[in-house]
Amino acid sequence: NALVRVWANASALIPPAGVAALVSVGMDTTMGPCSELGVSRSMIALVYTVSLFVVGDFSRYAVHLLFHRVAVLWELHKVHHSATSMTPFTVYRMHPIESFVFGLRGVFVSGMITGVFYYLFRAELHAVDLLGVNTLGLVFNMLGANLRHSHVWLSYGSKVEHVLISPAQHQIHHSIDVEQYDRNFGSCFAIWDWVFGTLYVTHGRESLTFGVGSEPEAHHWWDAVITPMRRSL
Repeated sequence: NALVRVWANASALIPPAGVAALVSVGMDTTMGPCSELGVSRSMIALVYTVSLFVVGDFSRYAVHLLFHRVAVLWELHKVHHSATSMTPFTVYRMHPIESFVFGLRGVFVSGMITGVFYYLFRAELHAVDLLGVNTLGLVFNMLGANLRHSHVWLSYGSKVEHVLISPAQHQIHHSIDVEQYDRNFGSCFAIWDWVFGTLYVTHGRESLTFGVGSEPEAHHWWDAVITPMRRSL
């Protein structure tokens, strides 16, 4: 994955600023210049930050769902699900092509949102970041989101889990149990799963079995990188 990022970095191949410029110019051409809206810079920054976070989260849900529903993409995503135990390193257990696709997703979402805001406000845009991380994402991680790929069971309770994805819900996403299979595709918000019928809320501490069933685990680099691409053809 590190080699792929060096030679095929999504943001380097397609800069978000270039996407933003195309969106802004396209809106300017089709709808004409936007008149002054009289919104303060602090409000623009706040709405811009929230928009990046919410739209970005929905795009992650949609792409993740596709990687489960489309057979060719599932062969790639299966590498991630082949882990039979959850550790913090499991998050890096991802096929390089999947990593690249998710990188493209981030480029286009960031570029489109930035382009729309630039068209509307023509102001220098700043997201509310802390240490280079979207503040809302940082707050979510502080709620324990980094425990999603771990043996630590952390549930938010059924009511909150209709809004936010808990670490326990993502661990359930990795379960091979029939009732839990293909559930909880969201990253931060559980609302997308709730709306589209893929939500599973926790009911106390649940016994989970991880992996991809009877298929061999992708523990060797060949099985993790080459075999999925051969199966996809």
